[in-house]
Amino acid sequence: MRTMREDPEPVAVLFGAADSPYLRIDPYFMRCVDNDSEAEQALKELVTELERVQQDVVADAGTLLVVDNYLAVHGRRAFTARYDGTDRWLQKSVITRDLRRSRAARDSAAGRIVV
Repeated sequence: MRTMREDPEPVAVLFGAADSPYLRIDPYFMRCVDNDSEAEQALKELVTELERVQQDVVADAGTLLVVDNYLAVHGRRAFTARYDGTDRWLQKSVITRDLRRSRAARDSAAGRIVV
């Protein structure tokens, strides 16, 4: 986490097809290349607009929320943990379009668990 915060790997905010790009953004772990005021302003405006249109989703016990990372940006608000069993609890599942890309991390070609 420290490396991500203090020395993040350069990544493009927009990627994919130029006429219909995808968005990759995590402002806490992103910064613009040195001395690029246009990029800094563009990133600032993008973050401001995302904050303006963000919507909270409250997921009660037993609720499943599925987010397609290619269609939506998402995150979680900061919170102070109470460690009393009432804090938020998140279970993560990853769904892929191409199992071949994860083959090296699975026990067999037919396996579905990535370790």
